[in-house]
Amino acid sequence: MKILAAVLLISLAYRAQAKNATLYVLNDAVKTHGAMCLDGSPTGYFLREGAGDGASKWILHLEGGGWCNDTEQCYERSFKPLGSSKNWPKSAALPGFLSDNSTVNPGFYNWNIIYVMYCDGASFAGYVDKPDMYNGKALYYRGRANLKASLDDLLSKGMDKATDVILTGCSAGGLAVYLHADAVGRYLPKTIKKYKAFPDAGYFIDSENIHRIPAFKMGTQNIFKMQNASAGVNQNCLKAQKPEDMWKCMFAPYTYSFIKTPLFVLNSMYDTAQINSLFGLPCLPPNCNRTYLEEFYDYGQRFLDQARPVFESFPLNGYYIDSCQIHCQTLYDGPWSTFTISNSSMRETFTHWYNDKSGEVDTRRKDCEVPYNCDPSCSAHNVETKGNPLNEQRVF
Repeated sequence: MKILAAVLLISLAYRAQAKNATLYVLNDAVKTHGAMCLDGSPTGYFLREGAGDGASKWILHLEGGGWCNDTEQCYERSFKPLGSSKNWPKSAALPGFLSDNSTVNPGFYNWNIIYVMYCDGASFAGYVDKPDMYNGKALYYRGRANLKASLDDLLSKGMDKATDVILTGCSAGGLAVYLHADAVGRYLPKTIKKYKAFPDAGYFIDSENIHRIPAFKMGTQNIFKMQNASAGVNQNCLKAQKPEDMWKCMFAPYTYSFIKTPLFVLNSMYDTAQINSLFGLPCLPPNCNRTYLEEFYDYGQRFLDQARPVFESFPLNGYYIDSCQIHCQTLYDGPWSTFTISNSSMRETFTHWYNDKSGEVDTRRKDCEVPYNCDPSCSAHNVETKGNPLNEQRVF
């Protein structure tokens, strides 16, 4: 099975007034850190510098883009931007929670924005010293080294004086936030006054697919072993598992309770990437017959059941669980700015939580379970993002 998840859609036609983020390719890190994409090319990140009262504040976004769970898939991936840096653009405009538009993103528009590129296929978790050979091509599993190299380079570009840091990411990058939140926190400078994590669409559940085959579990087990990911997951989670169950720590529902970093969880209970790509439902409502519609709602209930650790972690942690058919909601201007549950947008709810207002306002939101898109604001956003939620390749 080929495991895919949706990732960021960044438009070249995005606001003309926006200041683009600049690409930094870490050529030296190939030798100093062993940091490489699947094809052996150097890793890198985009940086847009902050200003004013945001100059000492940083958002670290970990890119998503699915996974490769066997050598053949990683080989195929190594010819594309999610496995090679050879064709990355020199600059990119960033939307939603990463936007520098004060109307779209009033609380964070002038922060330093880092968009860490994803080219290892294992949510930055693996590290194998010797390359894997396939069809005469060397494949490098170095995600953990890639993340460390990016952090080291950023510390030389001003992040060593940071006061506020938010670690975020969507899809496979959202999963990476769950996996690495505590480790990144330990890596940050002592000047940090506030460090929190904000995973978007990364709460992938351990569920059988529509054919009652645990395909995602099997794929994750393969990734964990093939890319030697044991050192790239939460170590407290790992210690609590039997040796044969260590792979579980690559699933958010299993590792969540071990994370010490304050978290705000953003996810749809009907996340399109999970339901379509992983669960294997061949349709999305309203274009489903009654049998498939029942499967659709059943998956939503499975998600809520496995999200119980999230709900039980309030008020330390916050959450925004909606019913929209969408994936990676922070990476669209519309959903980030104006989608509402109980008259509170995800932007407002997260901002209140980040600013430690949980004692004054409710920083938890869970939408109705049935029907899907039960809040009217979903509909407009589904039109805006039509065709995008299941796009597996980034588009700059």
